[in-house]
Amino acid sequence: MHQPDIRYLHLYPSQDSVRSGEPLNVMFAVKNMETAVCEAELRLWLSGTGGWRLASAAVRELAGRSITHVYMQIAAQAFLPDFWDGQQQEELLLYCGCAAPTGEPSKNCTALIFVKS
Repeated sequence: MHQPDIRYLHLYPSQDSVRSGEPLNVMFAVKNMETAVCEAELRLWLSGTGGWRLASAAVRELAGRSITHVYMQIAAQAFLPDFWDGQQQEELLLYCGCAAPTGEPSKNCTALIFVKS
């Protein structure tokens, strides 16, 4: 699938803490920079012990030259030790973007999530 020119603008998790083994709802805004309607795979990433991991992805249709608010859920498994090679996480950095960041991620597209055991 061709990845269109989209920009991730803002990220809003439904809460700043989650119990281990519970899902997390997330809303974020993306802008389709192209003039035509397109389909794009939108992704949410988590960073904890061991680096960035893909937490959720979905293909959505985006209207041309528009901002779209997207609602996704990160599955409960992402907050369990098994997802992190057996290590319980106390805090995770949540990020929305086409790929995991290689440098300092945009502050508008990140949120700190605390994991309660």
